[in-house]
Amino acid sequence: MKKRRRENDNYRRSARSDIEDQHMSDTEAWAKGDHAEPSVIDIEEAQRIRRERRAEIMESSKYRKRRKHAEAMASARAARKSFTSGRRLLFLLIAIFIACIVIIAGSRINSLQQKQAEAHRDYKMKTEQRDRLENELAAVNDPEYIEAQARERLHMIKRGEILYIIENDKEDNSD
Repeated sequence: MKKRRRENDNYRRSARSDIEDQHMSDTEAWAKGDHAEPSVIDIEEAQRIRRERRAEIMESSKYRKRRKHAEAMASARAARKSFTSGRRLLFLLIAIFIACIVIIAGSRINSLQQKQAEAHRDYKMKTEQRDRLENELAAVNDPEYIEAQARERLHMIKRGEILYIIENDKEDNSD
């Protein structure tokens, strides 16, 4: 586009300079006295000269080469645009795919962390239960523990003791 503008500008300058040269030569001739008066620039003549020059430029092989080159560049730009838009689409699809993978992996990690926390709570509970049972097992062979269990569970008493059972005991404690 810039080259075409330059060519048009060069053409305009050369056409103007030709007309100006002709006018100057007429003016100089009038000044010397060769002509009676300077000639007036004929617009139609200038337009004809301009058309002829433009036709010469259009017919020149240099202009044709430039035009072919410009057309080739335009088609290359169009191909690049379609290639670039295809590239952008591919990049967008890859980005969406990666985002989906990250989201799925994140949700999976979250569920695994929840399962791990639940397993840790179960482990703590089972450990506490095991410690309590180990302590109870160690106390089973202790005569005081055996006596306490016999009194509580079996309501046994020693000789000479009197067992009193109060049935409203539970109700009184809850008030």
